[in-house]
Amino acid sequence: MDYDRLPRRMLSAWVPHRRPIGAPRMTYGRSIFKALAKFGIDSARWHLLAADRAAWRETLRSGLAPAEFRPPPAPPSPERISRTKPVPGCTAATMARVSASLRLLA
Repeated sequence: MDYDRLPRRMLSAWVPHRRPIGAPRMTYGRSIFKALAKFGIDSARWHLLAADRAAWRETLRSGLAPAEFRPPPAPPSPERISRTKPVPGCTAATMARVSASLRLLA
């Protein structure tokens, strides 16, 4: 589909501004990207997969995109300590001991 056609312009458009106060957090564009992620389709190349109608239907039926249309794997995230608030009166040494023991349990 050419970029000058209205459906393509609508699906390819993105508003570069922040969400105004009171506006819904889940927009049409975000729901599209969420659905693409659920099916494992790369958001930069979805239109190539959709151009092949048979492959698009099979992807939606099976629930998983072919390997060439999947997004690249995310890099492994570093270990993170629990994001709880520190206990009043707890010293840094105590927190270090707790963190070390949690790492041993994992």
